[in-house]
Amino acid sequence: MNARFRQRITALLAAHYGIAPDDRTQPGTTLRPMDPDDWDGWLELIPVGVRVGVEVPPLLRERVEAVVAAHPTDHVLTGADFVAAWGSEGARVGKMKVYMLDAAAFRPFAPDPRYVARALTEADRAAFDAFLARCPEKDRAEADISLDQDWPFGVFDGARMVAGASTYRWLGLVDVGVLTDPAYRGQGLGKAVVSAVAQHVAAQGHVVCYRHAVYNTGSQGIAEGLRFSLYATTEGVHPVK
Repeated sequence: MNARFRQRITALLAAHYGIAPDDRTQPGTTLRPMDPDDWDGWLELIPVGVRVGVEVPPLLRERVEAVVAAHPTDHVLTGADFVAAWGSEGARVGKMKVYMLDAAAFRPFAPDPRYVARALTEADRAAFDAFLARCPEKDRAEADISLDQDWPFGVFDGARMVAGASTYRWLGLVDVGVLTDPAYRGQGLGKAVVSAVAQHVAAQGHVVCYRHAVYNTGSQGIAEGLRFSLYATTEGVHPVK
């Protein structure tokens, strides 16, 4: 990731967390209250310059503040700090790779001509629902795509939807989720639908990000194939109790 683009990402994230420009170069941790309706069960530790930003729902505010207060003000919280405070049975730590679409590096990808990649509308509801029904529940949960999210896109084999992507706002950026019909995997269709929605959203001036669990090599292949730029490998903390 080139320095100028990284500076832009840092500025966007700092604005989201309310971190002043001078503070981006000062190590430490910034907590930001979040709407409980947006809470998905994880505390995400996101690098912002040399700081880390953490969105915290009301029900965890006091517990997280206690973890922060147990360290010097210039301490950057990690997953290990939560495990030390809450115990290995009280905090489960996972890692994700976070990529950003840098137009200078991006390499668009189109599917085989037999397939059509396009934006979805309400008229595609039945095809979208049938597509989801053909995908394993675990994959649906991880992809978290919806026709009701921003900018849904799909890839079609005739009338059959075989891959889908949609986006939602995340920390001032636009995050992309993707899912492919199990019977159509290995053909680059996930990469094609992410490429289509990413180009569409970026053309409107938004910064597109793409995240996946570190063990998800399929998603990593999509990000690397499209030449998304790796921003960071981040930690997430799930309070077990």
